[in-house]
Amino acid sequence: MGLSDSGKVWVWHFLEKEACHVKLLHVDLIENGPASGTGRVTRVVGGWDRSSIYVKDTGIIYWPHELLRRVPGGESDGVMIASETIPNTSYRDRSYNRTTSTNPESIGEVTNHIVLQGYIVFITNLNRLFFYPTIFPNTTHTSPIELITFYPNSSFHPTSSFNIQDLQGSFRSFAIFTKAGEVLTATDALLEAYDTASRSRDPPPLPQPTRIPALQNASVISLAFGDYHFHALHSNGTISSYGCEPKGCGALGLGDRTARQLRGVRSGGVLGRGDGRVDDGDGRRTIWFEQEKKLWLSSMNAKASQTNILDEIASHEYGRQALGDWFERQGSRWGEGVLHEDEMGAYFAFKVSAAGWHSGALVLADEEKAARVREKFLVRPVVEDEEEQEEDEEEKSVPPTPHNENAGGEEAEGEEVPAPWDQLAAAISDIFAWAWWAGRWFLGLTERDARREREGSRVTGEEDGGGAVLDEGDAERREVEVVWTWAEEEFPGLRELGLLW
Repeated sequence: MGLSDSGKVWVWHFLEKEACHVKLLHVDLIENGPASGTGRVTRVVGGWDRSSIYVKDTGIIYWPHELLRRVPGGESDGVMIASETIPNTSYRDRSYNRTTSTNPESIGEVTNHIVLQGYIVFITNLNRLFFYPTIFPNTTHTSPIELITFYPNSSFHPTSSFNIQDLQGSFRSFAIFTKAGEVLTATDALLEAYDTASRSRDPPPLPQPTRIPALQNASVISLAFGDYHFHALHSNGTISSYGCEPKGCGALGLGDRTARQLRGVRSGGVLGRGDGRVDDGDGRRTIWFEQEKKLWLSSMNAKASQTNILDEIASHEYGRQALGDWFERQGSRWGEGVLHEDEMGAYFAFKVSAAGWHSGALVLADEEKAARVREKFLVRPVVEDEEEQEEDEEEKSVPPTPHNENAGGEEAEGEEVPAPWDQLAAAISDIFAWAWWAGRWFLGLTERDARREREGSRVTGEEDGGGAVLDEGDAERREVEVVWTWAEEEFPGLRELGLLW
């Protein structure tokens, strides 16, 4: 969906086709009028099975998702559709102080809303949280339902200290985070329980939202939801991941199958064994952008595969979580000793987004800082005889010279002197060889051949001379002739992971 600066609402169903200009049958949408005027659309939200807009002094409007077709005759005709308006969402606070309402009975002015599968959730300027079932047409609900268990002590009205910073969600999940640092998450199961209780004469106890420990007081500044996963953006520019990535699609951003195993990502989820998931109590799992961390994880996995340590860890109830926590701690200290504690990291995320099975982020990459951190983990090879190496390099760079084995004119004792014609033939051959080399050097062909030779000698994922399979870290070291500091690092044991006392 799209909203133009003139107030027109547009809907796309296919990227390669034109948009449809939407008009409502029973609601007058004011186009080209004052931005703050009555009837002006200020927000459009595309949901899973419903489309929605917010109209000033009218409220939240929604309609079923259906394939719209443009009416012949131009864009001014648009598409007329039937819609539903959520009751009691039309109030607009016109007072100077927007934290209080002049109408105590009002639920407040809607400040944000999201569209889930089957429900719309919204917040108001009074820091109150509501939802409404998006049945079409809806003849059973006369008012939005308030989510009171999100408030402190489950009171019927939020306290003055309760301040909702934002509301985000998609498909079947949503969350709010507050000024006090709380992040409260829930699914459509909670909304369904509330809906059932609202129509029951003897309602059961209302369910509580989930408080994921790793997100509480963690300086969360925004959230982004996909179908089954979500991300939290923190004030220090890092992104953490939660939920499930179906079929191991990578939506969590925690790496491939090898990396996910070490990061504590569990197998299974919503669609089957191929899924990967981070449970609510698993701790924080940060997305890493450093390429050397990928090599580090590959190297550590190669060491673990030589033993049965991963099976031993998996046999413990909290083994997977402990392993992920250990790698998370090591990764969080990646820049120690290079970057100051209060210094912005080499990779700083400004924005994170998610939709469906996908994720993305806007990240500032400081290449100079990244190079400094990378150098921390590089160990240059020790040369036993540097002079001998330099002589070898010089010999390789010197072109062939004409044949002159006895420049001093003295004959070696017992050595047969070639005939003059043989000497002349050898000299001519050497001159031609030198001229051939000089011509290729002038054309840059010698450097090309040397480069091809180096590239041909690289080993990536193949067997070395001893028959051992090289991991990516070993291949990288062979390629650039450096050694990583973790080459001698051992895989953490059960005691280091806190699984053995």
